[in-house]
Amino acid sequence: MSTKSTLLLAPALAPLTGTDPLACSVRDLARALQEAGWKVTVAVGIDGREQSNQAGLQRAGLARRLEPLTVGESQLIVSEGTSSDIGVFALSFDGEPDAEASLVAALKLGHAPNLLQLWTETAKALASSGDLKTVVHHSNSKTAEGLETADFVLMSSRTAATAALKEEESPFASLASKLGGLAPGFDALEWNPERDSLLAQRMDPPTAAAKAEAKAALRKELGLKDVDVPLIGVVTKIEKLPRAVGTELIKMPLQLAGLGAGPHIAALASRAPQVAVCPKPLSDFEARQLRHRIVAAADFVLLPPGASPSSLLFPCRYGTAIIAHNSGEPSERLVNFDVNSRTGSGFLYRNNDELMATIRTALLAWQAGEETREALVQRCLHLDLSWKTTAIRFDELVAGLFS
Repeated sequence: MSTKSTLLLAPALAPLTGTDPLACSVRDLARALQEAGWKVTVAVGIDGREQSNQAGLQRAGLARRLEPLTVGESQLIVSEGTSSDIGVFALSFDGEPDAEASLVAALKLGHAPNLLQLWTETAKALASSGDLKTVVHHSNSKTAEGLETADFVLMSSRTAATAALKEEESPFASLASKLGGLAPGFDALEWNPERDSLLAQRMDPPTAAAKAEAKAALRKELGLKDVDVPLIGVVTKIEKLPRAVGTELIKMPLQLAGLGAGPHIAALASRAPQVAVCPKPLSDFEARQLRHRIVAAADFVLLPPGASPSSLLFPCRYGTAIIAHNSGEPSERLVNFDVNSRTGSGFLYRNNDELMATIRTALLAWQAGEETREALVQRCLHLDLSWKTTAIRFDELVAGLFS
């Protein structure tokens, strides 16, 4: 392949202007591939009836209008420009965007790539891809519907891809030869301690001492006592937490701050408000602010099993160690921290029976003293979560498609 060119068919305008994981994935993967020598174009379809999309076009840098384009029975308005130095064009539909029409329009406009990249939300465009090589980024481990004609299907980790194939009567059995994993990078626009304005005080760089200051400020904000115990943060919903686990947690020398963590953490806060808090923000901005402050101040973040288009390990950018299920991205990137050698970067458990033992191990690491805490912070900070590494791995994975 003499010229590496790729078209990313994005699900919506949000990947260019939003901060959700899918937005990060499209935007930052495109940028990383461009830095790795790919010619990259991003195509998005929008609902032209939505007034907010017009402002979104401007925020995304799409100021130039092209001649209207006819696709099928529809005449589409095309806006073109650059967003974060990535070539982008948007197609305004009179209603819900159509992924297949977006692809046809892209090809009509001369954006004929070597490789088409789609997300699960746009996978139906595979029907119009013809002989074009295709890769689908897929985080739904429950269904493989419509992916049969893809050349490659990438989940958010190799572990997730392996697990999907091992399931009894796996819907991915027919995709075994073209199913792989690609660990994503983190969202550096949202999670960057060097310029995080949502913190009570800047954390540049993150150190054990800086985290202690952030923790004291957060405790004051949330009404927790400033005592000499570690703080565990929960910033994503935990679907299942056995009552026995909760009972043990509130008896241990720790504090817990949960935001949007689900009814289990809220129940703990009701049972033991001196140990656990579950704040209820009054606005989306306040929720975002609290999420950042909890991540920065916590000694550990309890991460439930899951998959995401962007890295789930973003708390590590703040020197916050992860307590996670030994599956998916954490199993690939984290190594259990050893108190004696001060190596490793996280704390992994295989099932709920191991969860409490793993939390106790994390507490022992914290109780080992300031030097051990600083070593753990530095190990977390040195994890490679960059999209640059993801782009290199992507290059390796798709090389076989063109040999």
